[in-house]
Amino acid sequence: MEARLEVRTVEERLRAISGRADALAAAAVAERQATARAHARRELRAAKAIVARAVAEGTRFTLSRIQASIAAADAERQHAEEASKGRDGELKAVRVSIRDLSAELDKVVNSVHGAQMAHATRRMQLEQIAARVVEEFAIEVDDLITEYGPDVPVPAAEEGQLALAYDRAVQEKRAQAAQRMLDQLGKVNPLALEEFAALEEAARVPRRPAGGPAQDPA
Repeated sequence: MEARLEVRTVEERLRAISGRADALAAAAVAERQATARAHARRELRAAKAIVARAVAEGTRFTLSRIQASIAAADAERQHAEEASKGRDGELKAVRVSIRDLSAELDKVVNSVHGAQMAHATRRMQLEQIAARVVEEFAIEVDDLITEYGPDVPVPAAEEGQLALAYDRAVQEKRAQAAQRMLDQLGKVNPLALEEFAALEEAARVPRRPAGGPAQDPA
């Protein structure tokens, strides 16, 4: 009885140690995933900063040009008013020019705002895609681009053919054809691998002859 109690105690300790080991392994996996996500976020923030600087430079350049145009138009208006206050027609033309330039400024500002919104949306999409790739496939973004980027040749559809350069239209047709073939196959049995493993295991187990004693596998 003491030996059994001691064995039971050792088994309980082993189960506790195994549980702790599983918990530590899960914590390590979570830490690696968190590190990968943090790395992806840092890269996205750096890319966002580069895009933001480029947008800011473009905005400053555009605004400076527009301000120069408005200043030139305003100077021309003042010169026209001083030269001939009675020429209302020319003054109206200058005012129309100023109004057009102001409208152009509004369009440029709206365009810049739209570009900023589009960049922000793309950055969010890239961040989501990068996080999904890291979480689901455990692949860094740089490795994904290196192996599957647009500059990597696409494998040939048949043996003996050379790898082809990436062509979106061609690859979309290949993807559609593959999707049609997949649809024809129907739903995939999620237990297929387990069933196959069970069949292999059953095939390796020797069978007893009908009506006879069990034979020694040796």
